[in-house]
Amino acid sequence: MTTIAFVILGIYTLALAYITIYCVMQFNLLYHYKRTRTPGEKVKALLKEAEQEQEKPQLSSVEDGTSAGRSLAHASAPPPVLEQPDSKK
Repeated sequence: MTTIAFVILGIYTLALAYITIYCVMQFNLLYHYKRTRTPGEKVKALLKEAEQEQEKPQLSSVEDGTSAGRSLAHASAPPPVLEQPDSKK
């Protein structure tokens, strides 16, 4: 009976050791992948420039001039509807 218990304990220990080694190897792969994938100085400069371009206010105008000078967030709203006078026949 004790022999079976030691065999099961040995298999369990080997499985835990295998899982631990596998996880450490995966972490090693992740470390080397991230180290080679970091953006260089040129990419960082381009990202910073694009970020500054996004921060600038952008203006838009519509052909009839109703939303001239308003921001893009407001320009996407539909223009106000003018009431039509009732036509009397």
